[in-house]
Amino acid sequence: MNSTFRVGEWHVDFDLGQISDEGRTTRVKPKAMRLLLYLIENAGEVLTKKHLIETVWHGAHVSDDVLTHAISELRKAFGDNARSAKTIETIPKRGYRLIAPVVTEARARRRESGPLRLAVLPFENLSGDPRQESFVRAMTDILITDLARSGLFRVISRTSTLGYEQQGKMLSTIARELEADLLVEGTVVCSGKRVRATVRLLNARDENLWAEIYEQQLNDSLTAQQELALSMAEGINQHRI
Repeated sequence: MNSTFRVGEWHVDFDLGQISDEGRTTRVKPKAMRLLLYLIENAGEVLTKKHLIETVWHGAHVSDDVLTHAISELRKAFGDNARSAKTIETIPKRGYRLIAPVVTEARARRRESGPLRLAVLPFENLSGDPRQESFVRAMTDILITDLARSGLFRVISRTSTLGYEQQGKMLSTIARELEADLLVEGTVVCSGKRVRATVRLLNARDENLWAEIYEQQLNDSLTAQQELALSMAEGINQHRI
């Protein structure tokens, strides 16, 4: 588990128990830091008060006030407030969620020093025909290869991304686990002699950067795979950030 993160513009060091920016450093109590770690692990997700208390306080009989106090301590350290939250958002009558972008310090340094890390997630076969799975997987592999050849990204291997097929995880969570700056996802539908593919390029906060729909004749599977993947790679290369 990483012990240092960048949350928005802030540096979080769990080993030292502190949150800092260029101007100041704030020491945070261990329980509040444990709460922050759990919020980071589930960034972007709404976590109920009951769930947070059960998880962070391990089922101890504590009141909502204890959680509220810990949230207030974190907000103070981040220079944040409930009314115009930029880090921890209150979801009325439900709980809280971390809304600031999160990266590990190691990933932040890599991003500043070289090409962005990009992960191509397994494309989804929407044909309803299991026989088309091999076509979809092969097209995904060709796309990964084309993007890696461009040299514009550090492309994460297919072996690392294959495990996320049909997991249903939030894209922001996948990006954090893979330490990816950008994600590519898509769908493929084969019908008769035509194939339609959609592709989306997203950042680590699950924000759409670019999307496109491609159609191709399916007279020859290998040609169709190569031409679709090449068109997608060209679009992604042009719309990188």
